[in-house]
Amino acid sequence: MRKHGLKNWQILLARVGVFGALAAGALAGCGGGASASGTMPSAPGPNTALAITQGNATATAAEAIVTPATLADTATTAAGVGAAPAAVPPALGSIDRRTVQRWFSSQNVLPAVAGTVTIPCTAGGSFTAVTSADAKTLTVTFADCSEVAGTSVGGTQTYTNLTLTTQSSLESISANIRDALTIVVGTVSYAETGDYAFSFSANKTANGGFSTETFGLTGSSLAISVSKSGTVSDSVTLTNFDFNFEEDLTVSPHQLYSSFNYTLASSRLNGEITVATTQEFKQIVDPAEARLYPYAGQLMISGANSVRLQVTLLGDETFVPPAGEGQIELELDSGTGSFGPAVWLSWATLSAAN
Repeated sequence: MRKHGLKNWQILLARVGVFGALAAGALAGCGGGASASGTMPSAPGPNTALAITQGNATATAAEAIVTPATLADTATTAAGVGAAPAAVPPALGSIDRRTVQRWFSSQNVLPAVAGTVTIPCTAGGSFTAVTSADAKTLTVTFADCSEVAGTSVGGTQTYTNLTLTTQSSLESISANIRDALTIVVGTVSYAETGDYAFSFSANKTANGGFSTETFGLTGSSLAISVSKSGTVSDSVTLTNFDFNFEEDLTVSPHQLYSSFNYTLASSRLNGEITVATTQEFKQIVDPAEARLYPYAGQLMISGANSVRLQVTLLGDETFVPPAGEGQIELELDSGTGSFGPAVWLSWATLSAAN
């Protein structure tokens, strides 16, 4: 069971700041790139509902699935640094969840008086946290803060309405956050601005470890510009989003359960989609056998003219499907109210369409 030391509450909140920053960056990581099986057609603009067809169904599914799957990923290495863009979000997700978990502990956490603290980051750089006199506002400034080699965070976050609770059985943090950040992973850079509500809680066991951890990210708008090797490749706006994750550490292997809904507009997609889970995602996140992708779950993607794309997850990247089938099933309703025949995909194919 994980158990980590905590220096003081300013460090805890600043590290949670890295979590929020990297989570927001992960949301931008799936820009919906073109491939032979997923080229996006021309559309009036990124804020117009996307015309979903069989021709772009794979790329549309990649856009919708990779976002939440990698937002909460707990892989123990920064897989994807310097690799293909589709592998970047798992690296971000790896960092953010490890960072939050690292700074929760069974120690008593008390509000600090007004003050400033500068802390070195694990792999280089630093962050500075400034606490207001009433301990309700925290401003975090990141100076090339790197938690994993090849990644860094710069810019500022402001936390308001901070609530920090520590009890014998529970520790939790909630706040409203305003971001102005630049997140770099290898040759990919994410410039992100937005406002959202953040919450994180951990139920403790009798020996001071954790039994379950929950994370929520809710807001009305995040704007993200994605650049590769210095060239802007996508501009993404995430609106009306609500992500909820629960990690169960009492079972073996550890499990992550996810539910979410959001609207995503992308310049690369040249359209907008609305996404919602109809069955929660389930993913193995045990350090002993972590998986990059969920093994179960279902979501619905809505586009223009009442067209719907249903995506059903049948297994993670290790699942070997029956002959002629796949790890993921796509079914398209072209607006008639009925789904057409299934199209089967592997996670490798879906990632290649990203």
